[in-house]
Amino acid sequence: MNWIWTGAVLMGLGGFLAATDRRYRVRVRREEDLPDDDTDTAARPSTAATG
Repeated sequence: MNWIWTGAVLMGLGGFLAATDRRYRVRVRREEDLPDDDTDTAARPSTAATG
């Protein structure tokens, strides 16, 4: 029974370590750096349904 709890604790620590990986924060930062203005709407396809 102790091995089951040890395995659960190790998996939890591994998940926490993976969640704190720097590569995830870099990806979020890149998405935040994208411009929010709609100056290039002609280049983007419209998501609105046309009737």
